[in-house]
Amino acid sequence: MAIRIICADLNVDAVFAQDLITLGRAPGNVVQLNHAQVSKVHGQLVYREGQYHYQDLGSTNGSMVCNDDGELVCDRESRELFPIGQRARLQLGDRRAPVIVELHVTRDAPRSHTKTVIASRAFHDFPKTVAAFFDHGQGQARLQLLLELMEKLQRGMDANAIADLLVNTLFDTLPGAALAGFFFETDRGILPLLLRTRARAEPLAIPWHRVEPLLRQAIDAGAALQIEDEKAVATRFEQAAPGLRVALACPFWDGAVVRGMLTVAGSKPFPAADLDWLSLLAWHCGLAIRNVLLLKKLEKWNQQLENENVFLKNTSPRKVQLVGQSEVLKRVLRQVEIVARTDTTVLILGETGTGKELIARMVHEQSPRASRLFAAINCGALAETLLESELFGHVKGAFTGATTDKRGLLEVADGGTLMLDEFGEMSPQLQVKLLRVLENGEITPVGGIRTKRIDVRIVAATNKDLKAEVDAGRVREDLYYRINVFPVQLPPLRERQGDVRLLANHFLSTFAERFSKSFKGFSAEALQRIDSYAWPGNVRELQNEVERAALLAPDGSAIQLEDLSERIGGLVELPVSIGPLHEAMEKVEEQYLRKALMAHDYNRTRTAATLGISRQALTAKLHKFDLFDLKGGDS
Repeated sequence: MAIRIICADLNVDAVFAQDLITLGRAPGNVVQLNHAQVSKVHGQLVYREGQYHYQDLGSTNGSMVCNDDGELVCDRESRELFPIGQRARLQLGDRRAPVIVELHVTRDAPRSHTKTVIASRAFHDFPKTVAAFFDHGQGQARLQLLLELMEKLQRGMDANAIADLLVNTLFDTLPGAALAGFFFETDRGILPLLLRTRARAEPLAIPWHRVEPLLRQAIDAGAALQIEDEKAVATRFEQAAPGLRVALACPFWDGAVVRGMLTVAGSKPFPAADLDWLSLLAWHCGLAIRNVLLLKKLEKWNQQLENENVFLKNTSPRKVQLVGQSEVLKRVLRQVEIVARTDTTVLILGETGTGKELIARMVHEQSPRASRLFAAINCGALAETLLESELFGHVKGAFTGATTDKRGLLEVADGGTLMLDEFGEMSPQLQVKLLRVLENGEITPVGGIRTKRIDVRIVAATNKDLKAEVDAGRVREDLYYRINVFPVQLPPLRERQGDVRLLANHFLSTFAERFSKSFKGFSAEALQRIDSYAWPGNVRELQNEVERAALLAPDGSAIQLEDLSERIGGLVELPVSIGPLHEAMEKVEEQYLRKALMAHDYNRTRTAATLGISRQALTAKLHKFDLFDLKGGDS
């Protein structure tokens, strides 16, 4: 059976009869498709059980198989095999402008077997080869070497050290080996842990996809093979050593999945005992390498889990409680109840300290995402590069100090909610990346090339006038309209009539429990002063003020006026009732005189100087308000 591959746009029209045909942009592919939509190694055609199949090899832009009976979207992650009909079409890349490859299968064409198998050892027979080693002196010596090798592998060596030890062992025990290589599966696919020639210590940079067609027969057979093919061996290893014509290939298996390959190449066939020896080494060392890599993964995942646990402890879900009965607050809560049930993007507007994060948590807790993670980050508190890494994550080596891959908050909060506090502080570059998240649900880690799909709800918050920021060019207009879907305006505390006293008493109860104290509430003077203050810092300022007072006040007492800070307790109290202006001004003037006298320990001379009036004028005012005998004196 043969297959004709046609790509009219790229001038490709050729017939192939081998078992495996790779397609991609890189020169090493059997069919090179030099197009931006095509990945370096995009996919491959595999002949198996009398039929060709297509397999996507983790391409960036995806693949689709179009047979007469329908279309099949290829899964880039599972690398599933999709059958190819007698006449089929491949669509490689983005669906909007794919590269079209036509496939015509000819069933009566002769198949070409370019590789000759001259020895084979089935995978399930690997352990049985030990018995054969007792039959001759060389085998016994190799068994002794294997035991020494196993002892070294118990010392906690890393994968690269094991690969170096194994390749050196192959050269020491196989005189006919001119080249030895060790390929193994990593997070980035199958890579050469070590591949070099006997003559040179420097490793060869030959990728797996380059040599896979030569070694594919061993994988398909589930066996260690000796393959003789002068042209194929020399070509696939790019003439790394002169005169290569025979290769030993032994796959590393994990159940039904190939995890790697141990290979040796030379100029003439190897003895059968060499294939047995290679099989034994692969059996034992492959397991050791796999355990080392699994341990490394587990350590990495454990570190990620520890980091996430720390984050979760700092942002652990807690029941959100908003204290207040004002109409403006009730209106906000009704809006939150409506929008929380949807996945709509929410924009929370309000002054600093009005409780924007509490509202964001309430949106999360009342949504279907409540069982997943809620995360929050202040976009204005981090430098641009650090903020990008925190949000989108990074790959190892992306910048100085990036020693491991790191998941960003957008990925950590997948399925949950992420609050972007002061998101208007983002740089234009990050605004573009955020826009892509909102539109496509895709992120690209810093230094990475592959996108990841996420499902996270964005709740943004800011205390700025975003429309003015857009007009000034600091916020992208398309981002503004994309994020301003459902705005929630939080009222400042001064507009929440009646809520200040409720909040003050709530905070006092909270801090009494925290400091193991008991309080009798606030005195009438202290409560009046708290109620009349404008609270420019809103709820946060009130909370801090009550915490300070709770620390200073004695246990079992009521919070007094003197327990409040100077900016609160030292205020001139305004009249409660509205009346004639001159009466109100006289009351304010009397209170102010009392405060000024107290500040100067009732010294009238210094008080008059501070007030900017003469001593005689001060005396007249003291007589007017009956304050003349108030702890007076000049000394």
